[in-house]
Amino acid sequence: MSQAKEYTIMMAGSAACRAALDILYSKEESLKKRYSRNYLTHAEEKLKSGMLSDKDTEELLKDISPEAFCLCEEDGVFAALYMLGEKLDCGLKVKLKSIPIDQAAIELCDLTDINPYESDSRGSVILAVKNAGKALELSEKYGIALYTIGFTSTNNARIVAADTERYLTPRS
Repeated sequence: MSQAKEYTIMMAGSAACRAALDILYSKEESLKKRYSRNYLTHAEEKLKSGMLSDKDTEELLKDISPEAFCLCEEDGVFAALYMLGEKLDCGLKVKLKSIPIDQAAIELCDLTDINPYESDSRGSVILAVKNAGKALELSEKYGIALYTIGFTSTNNARIVAADTERYLTPRS
């Protein structure tokens, strides 16, 4: 591992929105038997608003100029966090409860036995920044919520902490 780096890990967008929308659209008829139309409409709106457009992502990254970033893709937030550690050649520690995720995404993923943190999270981005305060100021310029979810560490372990710690590994 190279020289120790001290960065704040931040996230814009919400985990599993794309996956939850896919579930919502593909299982719409069965979901109507379980949830009210009002709930499903509201869930769809919330999930769509939890995803950044390509333009918003591009502008945010250009202004913030993070030390490194990873777009969340089909493999989800955990895979993006692991890749961020690879790019920075360091470990990281993230608090699971700090990762932004909508309740509808949790519920829809749960119905299909999908881990929302390992599912399609396109429309989200993970960033490593030196100055979190400045990054937050710049994100407000675009009206984009940016969340601090963790920090880099001096060892090479990539950890998500909840009640227990989970070590992230490459997706096979």
